[in-house]
Parts: sequence; C-alpha cells; structure tokens
Amino acid sequence: MKRARGPSVESLLVKLRQAGVKITPNRRKVLDCFLSAEKPWTLSSLHVTLGKSGDSELSSIYRALEAFRQAGLLEEFRFPGDRQTYFSLIRHADGGQPLAHGDSAHQHHHHHIVCQDCGTVSHLDMCVPAGWMGKVERASGFQITEHHLEFKGICGECR
Repeated sequence: MKRARGPSVESLLVKLRQAGVKITPNRRKVLDCFLSAEKPWTLSSLHVTLGKSGDSELSSIYRALEAFRQAGLLEEFRFPGDRQTYFSLIRHADGGQPLAHGDSAHQHHHHHIVCQDCGTVSHLDMCVPAGWMGKVERASGFQITEHHLEFKGICGECR
C-alpha cells in the first residue's frame, strides 16, 4: 500500500527539539529507519537492521522509541494474540506530515492489515462505515470509547 510522500527529516528534528528530545547519533539512525521504510517497526526488527550497520544496543533503541513516542511522533500498537509491539510514524490521514505533539489521536485514526505469510503491516486510512458504532453500542449496552480493527491477508509480494 503506497502512501503520499512522507515528512522531511528536518521537520521531524524540529518537532523532537520542540519536545525537548536530544538528537543523538543513535536516535538519528532510528529516525532514519522510519523515514526510509514505509512500514511499522518492532524493537527487535530495528535492532537487527541497525546492528548490520554498526553497534546499536537494544536499550538505546528502546530509549529512542520511547522518546519519539513521548514527543508525539510514533504510535505504538499490538495485534490480538501477538506479543510484539509495533511502532509507526503518526501521520495525517492524507499520509503527510506527522501530527504535532498534543494533536487529537482521532486525526490520525487508522487500522492495519497484516500479511499472514511475510508479516508486512500496512496502514488502512479508513474506518468502519458511519452508523456501525451506534449499532454496536445499542446492541451491547456499552459506550464505545475506542476501537481497533485489524485485517489479515496475503500481500501483493507474497501472492
């Protein structure tokens, strides 16, 4: 699933500095991974990728992810039954710039589709049809405060 051109490294560095995040060489390498690949990352996948080009410690990568998440640049999510946590740049629904720190989570609300063969994760910038949430609330008696929807299938590379 192709996205619109993503954010510039300069715009992300400005957002990180505004949030008080120090830009270390390791954090820059982690940020470059998110900008170079249109996919969510796990801590272990970043560690493997960064380990190929040099000495990146797992704890340093974790601290970078946490700093980026706290600054409002990354979302963190899990799939039902999956123990791994995924991290992805937060983007507007149009695929553009990441949201500024403090912007509403609803502005970047999206769901995911996972390839059951290779594990590739893609964003789906769409939601359930209007009216479904009300139907679920009426049928269940719950007031819905959030929802997550994930699809599984076979990606174009694996077909």
